[in-house]
Amino acid sequence: MIFDTNILIYADRGLLSAKELILNTQQRSITAVIYMEYVPFCRNKNELATFENGRCFNFCDGNGA
Repeated sequence: MIFDTNILIYADRGLLSAKELILNTQQRSITAVIYMEYVPFCRNKNELATFENGRCFNFCDGNGA
């Protein structure tokens, strides 16, 4: 499943349903565009590092591949 930027932000901000959706999905993906959209929403370098180092998403080409 490809996750949109909004889902990532909602999960980051503590919305339980967004977190559960991500955690309960076995094959998680984001596109490079979604990654670039998400980066400005990180509130500090620690959040960005956590996202980059602990990333549990695969990158895809945006077409589900």
